[in-house]
Amino acid sequence: MSPEAIVALVLLAGLLPVLAPVASAATLELDLKTALQSVPAGVPDLVASMPASRPEAMVIYLHGWESCARGVLGDGRVDCGNGARVDGLGLAAVHARAALPTVLAVPQLPFLMRGGNPGSWRAPTMPAHWLDEVRTALHAENAAERLIVVAHSGGYLAAAALLDADPPLPIRGVVLLDALYGRVDTFADWLAEGDDRHLVSLHTAHPATTARNRELAGMVSARMGPSAVRMTPALPDGDLSTVPLVVSRTDAAHGLLPREVLDRVLIGLEALVFDD
Repeated sequence: MSPEAIVALVLLAGLLPVLAPVASAATLELDLKTALQSVPAGVPDLVASMPASRPEAMVIYLHGWESCARGVLGDGRVDCGNGARVDGLGLAAVHARAALPTVLAVPQLPFLMRGGNPGSWRAPTMPAHWLDEVRTALHAENAAERLIVVAHSGGYLAAAALLDADPPLPIRGVVLLDALYGRVDTFADWLAEGDDRHLVSLHTAHPATTARNRELAGMVSARMGPSAVRMTPALPDGDLSTVPLVVSRTDAAHGLLPREVLDRVLIGLEALVFDD
């Protein structure tokens, strides 16, 4: 090998740390004893995007339709494991744009299947065991005391299972991203039966989610009073925690909705991250 080639190799070796993807340093993958589902070998049970500072809250993101946890966080073509690849949603970067000290935790729901089966969470005691294992593995004990649950599409079933947990989880906010296809009473009950709880629901023009969001608004208004509900033609800017329920229409495509709005919603719910 020529001296020039040796020099080139040395220089390249010195550059490798610089060329390594920055995002990978803040992304963790976990195999869990309390996993929701049985997944193929090489597929993680949970993928988490960690903040630069100590996390103060945990955002649990539930992607219930053709779920690939790696694909939720990653950009471009993402290797889900088991030989499958998907176009990534890029939510690690979207989460980072919110610049909040929150963990974005993505459990693996049914792997690349059309459905939002909550798996082991159907047993009311299991979510608490899952949260205990995750908080320890991620060194996020403080963050696990302030939870914001975000569900997209069929993820509403897993979100409803978390609201049904016994013992109850410390969930301060719920975000439904075109996800209210059912379990309307579960979400209304959770909101009305606790103190300082907040729910933000965005829906497209789809008739099913439009009708169920109106149903949810009516149920909450009847139980908590009309002032508890804010219905808007588009997601409002600013604080989304001034009323218990915010329902907004969106023109974003169903599949791209999380990428379009997640950072804005989290910023709007910033008070839930810090206030006791």
